[in-house]
Amino acid sequence: MKQDGSVWAKGRNLFGQLGDGTTIAKNTFTTVFTSGVKAVAAGHSHSMVLKQDGSVWSTGSNVHGQLGDGSTIDRNSFMF
Repeated sequence: MKQDGSVWAKGRNLFGQLGDGTTIAKNTFTTVFTSGVKAVAAGHSHSMVLKQDGSVWSTGSNVHGQLGDGSTIDRNSFMF
């Protein structure tokens, strides 16, 4: 996360944990959020973002319900 509240990500992305709408590995940084992010947390195969408005967004592997959306469906884009 940058000081302007933007989030950039890179990596393996097998489960969509970068949140860029793909499951394609990235070896250069790609913008995921352009602003408004307060904090970022990442697990082995999922990521979560706390926005400045208090909302929590998640993406990636959800096999054990770790995205908190009530399902076990993997996501490759951040879901509110």
